[in-house]
Amino acid sequence: MAAVSWGSVADWAQAISSTVVLVLIYLQMRQVNSQMLQNEAQERFRRSWEFVRLYRDELREFEHRLESLPHPIDTILENPSPSQLELLSANFLQPRLHLFILLNNLVQHQEVDERVLFGYLEDEFNQFVQIGIKRSNLQQFKKEIAAKMNLLMTLWGTQIKCNELLKAHKGIENAEPTSA
Repeated sequence: MAAVSWGSVADWAQAISSTVVLVLIYLQMRQVNSQMLQNEAQERFRRSWEFVRLYRDELREFEHRLESLPHPIDTILENPSPSQLELLSANFLQPRLHLFILLNNLVQHQEVDERVLFGYLEDEFNQFVQIGIKRSNLQQFKKEIAAKMNLLMTLWGTQIKCNELLKAHKGIENAEPTSA
């Protein structure tokens, strides 16, 4: 019968138990990490809806002013008169400008889920861009407004209905502004 070295057996047992402990620690850390990621995603989702509430609260007064328009905004944007464009600029574009800049900063710092917000704000962002371009011209819009929300313009600009306006069409790019 072969002689068993109890010292080697003890070393092997210690190595196996240490390995098992390390595996259990790794599994626990992985579980904690996934819980933290899930909590972070839930918090980002909650902040996204907090932004929507803020957005609606901030715009409530201006929405009432826009109710006086005889047609929906999309219809007016097809061929707006200077007075309609000025009304849209004052009661639609300007109030949303600071909110979209804030949203751009929140997205940049990954505080909100921009995909959730895009689904909710897509139509308004589309109208915002249309009014901004029709109020001035494409280059001026890009310089004065789009530059302040470059991340949103990158993420959402290609997905909105008026993305053709954002591309440099010769007729729009060189058009004279309708208001200063």
